[in-house]
Amino acid sequence: MDLNFMGVDWNESQVQAINPILILVLIPLFTLYIYPLIDRLGFKFTSLRKIFVGMLFASVSYGIVAYSQSLIEAGEKITIAWQLLAYLFITIGEVFVSVTGLEFAYTQAPKNMKSTVMSFWLLTVFLGNLIAAQLSHVSWFETASTSYFLFYAFLMFTVAIVFLFLSKFYTVMNYMLDEKGAKL
Repeated sequence: MDLNFMGVDWNESQVQAINPILILVLIPLFTLYIYPLIDRLGFKFTSLRKIFVGMLFASVSYGIVAYSQSLIEAGEKITIAWQLLAYLFITIGEVFVSVTGLEFAYTQAPKNMKSTVMSFWLLTVFLGNLIAAQLSHVSWFETASTSYFLFYAFLMFTVAIVFLFLSKFYTVMNYMLDEKGAKL
């Protein structure tokens, strides 16, 4: 892999730092500019829709990695830009899903259940990581092969579609109001 991008020779440790740096940049960017712009365009971007879109971004990021891996398997030397692009897409997905999901879990919980509901949100993250760790040991395909990353892209896309279908049946509650209807 050619580690030179935009005139900079990247070290592996610098590439690993891209995700947290992007999170710190993208959260305020989305909160202050992207979400208000989408609202001004007349699209009702609910929390459930944000989570769905985030899942699609995650799926695309795996597709980017699968494509770049197919280039590597074909003997081509690729640029680090492919990995940085995948990081951008997975981080956008993470902002859509994680930040929105935490907020959604908090706002949908009654006052006396907020801690419990938040702990269940974090438990689902743990279980997802556990499933991903177990899947990495399944020998359906070689780890770090094109089919490996395509599997995750397809799995994430499938989960997004199931989520979209199930979200149609969810009734949004507003537990952020007190008994008199004022925001807490």
